[in-house]
Amino acid sequence: MKTKQFKLALGLLALVILHLFPATALAANSDFASLKQIEGDTINPATDSTYSQVKDKLKTGDLLLFVGFDPAGIGIIYLEMDILNIKPFTHVGIVFDLPASNGQPAGLYFWQAAPGDPNDPDRFGPDYIKGVPSDGAQMVSLDSLMAYVKAIPLDTEPMIVTVRPLEKALTSQEEADLLHYARTVSGRSFSYPTDGGMVVDYVAGAAGKQSGNESFFCSKLASQTFYEAGLIEEVITNSVLPGHFAITPDNPENKINFTIDNQFGQITPIWPY
Repeated sequence: MKTKQFKLALGLLALVILHLFPATALAANSDFASLKQIEGDTINPATDSTYSQVKDKLKTGDLLLFVGFDPAGIGIIYLEMDILNIKPFTHVGIVFDLPASNGQPAGLYFWQAAPGDPNDPDRFGPDYIKGVPSDGAQMVSLDSLMAYVKAIPLDTEPMIVTVRPLEKALTSQEEADLLHYARTVSGRSFSYPTDGGMVVDYVAGAAGKQSGNESFFCSKLASQTFYEAGLIEEVITNSVLPGHFAITPDNPENKINFTIDNQFGQITPIWPY
């Protein structure tokens, strides 16, 4: 009975959150300039690097953080801005530099959690681990992902892509541990239903209740992968939002603490070209 009451309370709280923020969402979308302020630097197409310029420097364990690209369509960005006072990122994932395998070419891949799209099931191409298009936890071609992001009209939704690299390259064993966990949970579903499941999962995490690994949203998957590989301290991973990957260790809201001699470096905006 207590479990049912707890789930009901979470569901009601999730609905409250989803319904409290429409006005805020409209206000934030109408002020693109406020979304473009990342680490104090305004996005500038005349001076910022492009994906094609930085891709050769990307390595396993680096992060990509997005503003505007929100595969789940939840709009949790407004919770980040208005309640938690952390950076307004909508999506996060981990870069992997992988060899050819399972019919997939060698190159850069992106480990992310994203719901399926019945209108475009092949939008990111085949999953590196499964060999076929997949939803939920997926390892997709970074080139394909960036091409998809590039094709989103800027007048449809503001789009910002940023890189936050690890300061040091991981060891071969650390890379192997990351990939091992990715292989373990590849294909696990997104937090369904997509219009509320992620919020319910996050609210439970914020209340101190760790959820299982049957389903994931993007920042839960990223933090769980780093933790299971032994690279960060234990954290309630369903309490982690994309913006938590954008703050420094001395920030009171920080949840990502490394167990190894490494840190995430500076956030750098890029253009998806």
